[in-house]
Amino acid sequence: MNYQIKITRVTRKTVSDKNNLSIILRIKPIWDFKGVEITFSTRMLVNLDKWHSQKKVFKGNTLESQRNNVELEALENQIKGLFIKYLEIDSVPNLKRFKSFLDYSLFNKGVSLEQKLYVSDIFDHYIKLHSSSLGKKRKQRFDFVRRRVNELNQTVYQTEKIELKKLDREWYYSFKEFMLEKYEYHPNTLTGYLKVLRAAVREAFKNGFIDRYPFEGCKLEYGEEDIRYLNETDLNKILNHDCNDARLDLVKDCFIFSCQTGLAHGDMRTLTRNMILTEGNELVIEKSREKSNVKSIIPLNEAALGIIEKYKIDPRCTNLILPVPHINDYNHMLKRISDKCDLNASNLSSHVGRHTFATTVWLAKGGSLEVLQKILGHKTIRTTQRYGKITSLRVTNEAKKVFAI
Repeated sequence: MNYQIKITRVTRKTVSDKNNLSIILRIKPIWDFKGVEITFSTRMLVNLDKWHSQKKVFKGNTLESQRNNVELEALENQIKGLFIKYLEIDSVPNLKRFKSFLDYSLFNKGVSLEQKLYVSDIFDHYIKLHSSSLGKKRKQRFDFVRRRVNELNQTVYQTEKIELKKLDREWYYSFKEFMLEKYEYHPNTLTGYLKVLRAAVREAFKNGFIDRYPFEGCKLEYGEEDIRYLNETDLNKILNHDCNDARLDLVKDCFIFSCQTGLAHGDMRTLTRNMILTEGNELVIEKSREKSNVKSIIPLNEAALGIIEKYKIDPRCTNLILPVPHINDYNHMLKRISDKCDLNASNLSSHVGRHTFATTVWLAKGGSLEVLQKILGHKTIRTTQRYGKITSLRVTNEAKKVFAI
C-alpha cells in the first residue's frame, strides 16, 4: 500500500496572549479516510493581523514574514521526510506512534521508537514528558511504583525487562494482589499507587507504544478513610503545654503551625520568607506544594504569625521561615509530646496537623470546601471532600444556631 500523509495548517488562540495565534499542523492519513488524525505544534506564533486566514501564510513581503513562511514550509517538508524514515520502523504506520517519532526527532522529547519501551521504562517516560508539571514528591511516587512493578515482574518472570504487550487485566490484578498481600496497604493507599501505574501505561498507549489500553474496565476501589485529627480540646492541650525542652518546643511550634495553616511537613521545610505576601490587608503564604506542584494560598492567623515572628532571627533559618526537623525526628518527638499531653500517641503524626487544620480549624468554624481546596493545594475537590464529614462539634454548633431561632 502507498502510505502518504496530508498536512494542513490551522491556528489556535493562545491562552496567555489573545493577540497571537499558535500555528498547528494537522496531519491526516491519505490511505485511510477513517484514520485518526494528529496535530503537531510548530511552536510558532503569529499576530492576528499578520496571518492570511485563507492562504494560511504570514502576510506581507517583509523579511520577517518571508523567513517565517520559509521556515514553516521547511518544517512541513521535514515532517514528510521523517514520515518516510518512520515507515522503515513501522511497515504498517500508526499516526500516534508517528507523533512520538516526530516529538523525539525534532524536539528530543520522549523515547526513540528504535528503542524498545519495557514496562520498567514507562514511569521514567511519563516523568520525562511531564516533568515541569510534577512536584518532587509526585516524581518520587512514580519511582516508588516502578520499583514495586519491577519487584513483581522479577518474581513472576525472573526479569524486570518485560514487554508492554504482557500487560493485561490478569497482570493488573496480580499486581494489585501482590501489593495487598506483601505490603498490606490500605485500600486508598493502594488506589493511589494504581493511579500512578495507570497514568504511566495510558501515556505509553497515547504515544503509540501499545495498540490498546490494557486496563480497560479495571475499576479503582476506595475504602473508608480514617482521617485522624485533633479536636479543639486536644489541640489546646498541646498549645498550652510547656515543653521545657528546646527540641520538643520547636516540634510543638512546627506542629501548631501546621494545624493553623494546613501545611504538610515537606512544605513547611521549604517555606521561605519571600513566599509571605500581602493580599488586601492580610498576610498570606503563596507556595506550590512539594507533592503535586499545585499552588496553595494560605491565610495566616495570629497563632501562625506569632510562630513566624518567634523564629525570625533564629540562626538556623537564614531565609527559611521555620527550622523544621527531619520527618523521623519530627514524628518521634510528636509521640513524646502526645504522651506528655495525655493524648493517644498513635494518633499524633506529622499529617495530623494538616488534617486538624482542615477539620477543626477550618470546616468546623464555617470555612468552605472550595476555599479549603485552594489552601491545601488539592488538584480536585474530591480530595478535599474527605474532610467534609459531619463531626460532633459541627452538629452541636449548628444545633445552637437552629435552637436559638
